Amino acid sequence: TQKEIVDSYVAVCDLLGLDLALVQTNIRADAQLCIMYENMIKGSPYVIVDVGGDSIDIGILDETLRVTGTVDEGGNSLTDAIARVLHITHDKAHKIKITKGIAAGAQQAKIKSAVDPILDKVVVEIQRMIKFYEERVHEGAEVSQILIVGGGANMPGLGDYLTNATHIATRVSSPWGKYLEFGHIEPPENADLPRFLTCIGLALAKDEDIAGL
Repeated sequence: TQKEIVDSYVAVCDLLGLDLALVQTNIRADAQLCIMYENMIKGSPYVIVDVGGDSIDIGILDETLRVTGTVDEGGNSLTDAIARVLHITHDKAHKIKITKGIAAGAQQAKIKSAVDPILDKVVVEIQRMIKFYEERVHEGAEVSQILIVGGGANMPGLGDYLTNATHIATRVSSPWGKYLEFGHIEPPENADLPRFLTCIGLALAKDEDIAGL
């Protein structure tokens, strides 16, 4: 559970003699990043989809984070599904996931059939959250875009899949170049860039949210 994960981080900090200043969920850190670097229009909410290794976190962002949800399967589940259907190792399946994904290709039908059950859960959760938001939180508002972040955001074809399934324009959040850069540090491969966004979002936490400041 999330509580067990947080408790384990607290325990590690205690063992290291570190004062824990802030604990945030991935989706809240993602929201902080998008608020600062995405050209959001007031009254035009976004859906954020954070594809992590063990889960996929989803949030609706309208000036602040309004609604959140989680699908208890993530990038590792997608890799496992591909490995099973193609009868290959986990490592080979991971490589196929990040290089071929569910984009057009010779094995697309098999790969898509393998990951469909997981991605369908994501679509259902997105639709459930949008319905709740539009009926209970901001009546009349219409979600304008879906932003994908996280280590699993680099799967080719994922954006098109969500666009077709939800009828909402979907893209990978990529503030690099325009707003963010690595300076003199050698940047990672383009496929790895989305996994850094949550860390940057965490660094954007407000002073009043941090203990001791």
